[in-house]
Amino acid sequence: MSLSDDAPRYGRGARILHWLIAVLVLGAIVLGFIAATIGAKATDPSLKELRENILFWHKSIGVTILMLGLVRIGWALIYTRPPFPSHLPKRERLLAKGVHAALYILLIAMPVTGILLSQSVGFPVSWFGLISLPDFVQPDVAVPVMKRGSVLITFILHEKIFTYLLLAILGLHIAGLIKHHWFDRDPTVWRRMAPWRPRAAISPADASVEPIAD
Repeated sequence: MSLSDDAPRYGRGARILHWLIAVLVLGAIVLGFIAATIGAKATDPSLKELRENILFWHKSIGVTILMLGLVRIGWALIYTRPPFPSHLPKRERLLAKGVHAALYILLIAMPVTGILLSQSVGFPVSWFGLISLPDFVQPDVAVPVMKRGSVLITFILHEKIFTYLLLAILGLHIAGLIKHHWFDRDPTVWRRMAPWRPRAAISPADASVEPIAD
């Protein structure tokens, strides 16, 4: 089986990247919300230690998502993507393109703002303790944390805007799949990126010549 994309189904390489990133994004979201629930003002030593450990894994996964996101974008630029099924309405094609473009942007924007936020607060970022990232921000420690401009900007972007925008976009992405697969009884969309080989191959008649970025 070829790693490259081959209509009407994504190749193995694209599918591996897609599902690996999906699992990592889900993990990062869960860890981020757990850390937020504990809160930075937790006084219990065990909770503070738990939060620090959770954030360590959250940041490391975020750096991984950033690297894989860049690889996925490069992959999409190099290889021709499978076309839309020909029966898909134009408005749904445009919506799919918008959702995919937003996901690509957020795969980069979320980790970048997270890294900058951590460094603005004064905490270095490493990749699973193996590689320390360069300090892109040099915070003024004389200024209280929540009064630093870099903290306020990255906090609002990372935790208040991009996080919920990502959840909304993922919700649209999943809702579209559910609509096509279960309500429209149309398995062609799922088969394009299914992690395993579908039992029945997609007929070339189900695909148009218009490629999409995914």
